[in-house]
Amino acid sequence: RNGQTSPELLHALRTDPSWRRAVGEADVLTVNIGINDLGRAAEDYENGTCGGIDDQDCLREAIKTVKGNWNAVTAELLSLRSTNDTIIRAAGLGYTPYLDSEKAPIGELNDFLVFEPYLDEVNRHIATTASANGIPYVEVHLDKGYTSQDGVHPNDEGYEVIAGRLRDLGYSPLK
Repeated sequence: RNGQTSPELLHALRTDPSWRRAVGEADVLTVNIGINDLGRAAEDYENGTCGGIDDQDCLREAIKTVKGNWNAVTAELLSLRSTNDTIIRAAGLGYTPYLDSEKAPIGELNDFLVFEPYLDEVNRHIATTASANGIPYVEVHLDKGYTSQDGVHPNDEGYEVIAGRLRDLGYSPLK
């Protein structure tokens, strides 16, 4: 769901009977979570309210939250469905919200240079834990023309690109 954060997804998977039933009956599950957690932290950073000496405390905290919740979401999904009889796929956060890479004064970091290492860390974690759990993973990098007006989520064409990359992973274990 657009706007959902990793704590919200985890809560729904653990406590909402309709979510648990839907996952338990699914033949295909695609997991992509964390961009809203990071996006909210990025907004705080851009507003100068992130905290810490370098104004990046909220980014570090968002990374911890996403990584912990990713592990817990994966465990919840795998407690309800198996990779043996369900197509489960994970998509990384490569369609990053557009961050202006040209606004920083000379000698200072721009938003993209600050945000990129945090995004890379989350994507590495998602890829590693997906692989460790037998879940095929894809990271799709989209150009600005593939994001919606909010600058965060893909537009229809962007979702088509992501769907194509997920299709490229195949349909195992279903035949």
